[in-house]
Amino acid sequence: MSAWRSAGRGDLLARVLEVGLVALLLGLPWFSWLGTTRPLPALSLFLAALLFLLLVRAIRERGAPLPVPAPLIPVGAFLALVLLSMVPAPAPLRRAVPEPSATEVPVGAGRGLAAVPELRAPGRPLSLAPERTRAELLRYAGLAAAFLLWATLLGDAGRRRRFGWAAIAGGAVVALFGMIERATADGRLFWSVPLPDHAQPFGPYVNRNHFAGLLAPLLPFAVAALLDRWRLLRREMSARALLGAVARGAELGLPLLTVAGFLLGTATVLSASRGGILAAAVGLMALGALWGGSPGRRRRRGGVLLSVPLFLGTAWLGAPRTGERFLWEGTGDRWQVWTEALPMFRDHPMVGIGAGAFADVFPLYRESAGPHPVRFAHAENEALELLVETGVVGTALLGAAAFLLLARAFRARRAGPVPWAATGALAALAAALAHALVDFNLHVPGNALLYAGLAALLWAATPSSPRSAAGLASSSTVDGDPPGH
Repeated sequence: MSAWRSAGRGDLLARVLEVGLVALLLGLPWFSWLGTTRPLPALSLFLAALLFLLLVRAIRERGAPLPVPAPLIPVGAFLALVLLSMVPAPAPLRRAVPEPSATEVPVGAGRGLAAVPELRAPGRPLSLAPERTRAELLRYAGLAAAFLLWATLLGDAGRRRRFGWAAIAGGAVVALFGMIERATADGRLFWSVPLPDHAQPFGPYVNRNHFAGLLAPLLPFAVAALLDRWRLLRREMSARALLGAVARGAELGLPLLTVAGFLLGTATVLSASRGGILAAAVGLMALGALWGGSPGRRRRRGGVLLSVPLFLGTAWLGAPRTGERFLWEGTGDRWQVWTEALPMFRDHPMVGIGAGAFADVFPLYRESAGPHPVRFAHAENEALELLVETGVVGTALLGAAAFLLLARAFRARRAGPVPWAATGALAALAAALAHALVDFNLHVPGNALLYAGLAALLWAATPSSPRSAAGLASSSTVDGDPPGH
């Protein structure tokens, strides 16, 4: 009886954790208008509470602390690096440079830290903007906690299936809302909030590029779910019988996934976000390359690859604004920002200027105001911003975490079939990484939380050994998360 009660409490805790994480996954994008930093304190407290419940559950079930996924080991070292950069550093560990302020030097000076004549006082931290680094530490720690939570819960095939449906359905609802709002709200957020002239709202996002940053990875993920659903049903019935089941309403999964994919793709195109459209195309190409095996699967892979030029052609012809942006707008200010940010890395190559310090330090390195004299809080390139802010050490640590994640995924694929969720998550992450090269979606809480969930799904759905691979494949078939390649 006591064992049954303990198991019941563990199941209850697991359900509470799952509901909390799904609520964040679905709800956080609707608060994207708050910006990149304002939601962080509340989000961090919520994730900390869920993490505490996870630890309680682990101790009750196993009598030992929770095992940590391998990618979180270098991530932990990275968090320690960010924390230490806020601690007063001995003179040999820092350069005798002033703490910059964006108000001390006009934009366009291009003189870097030499533009501020005062020397930094002894014992100041390595980070050039400690307050911003503190906010970045919350963001990184929150994403690490979300990855740990999801990676632990998604070991169960039923939860993987529910995560997939929740992510796809949530993205489709945001896509539909964005298209309706775009057509009827006259540039106002939620039909009531006026925005500055330079804002580019779409859906609950002030920036249409971040709206596309949520949807573009979900498009290949939804297509993977659709392909796998079709494969499962075709095992049981002919194509004619399947179409009849759809017409009678006996099969709802296929039409729902088809509608969701249509909404995700259409909204991404209508957003006119070039980075988002190209990211979706990259995700579809990655899915086509990953989805192989039997002749039937190879035909479906060909269909996925064929959808890429069709998707891009639709984006070009169906949304004139999108075609104009590809033809005439070039890279905008991005190329100038990238070239002028490189000297920041040259001056601080090992540990960078401090996580989050880009907004304060970059104005000192700008050589001209550019065609659009706005202040850049981010480098419009996540890889470059990471390198500038955390240096070679920080970039190598997060690169090691990504390597461990991808190495496990591809090792599992070589060992045998993996669940469709792993293939879809890998294609979705390829889309997210492609978009990260021209934007800063990893700093948008709702988008970053989705990416952390997809990374955890990839980790949890790919076994660490051939024996567990067989068990995962067999249990996936029973629980509705069938193997797909």
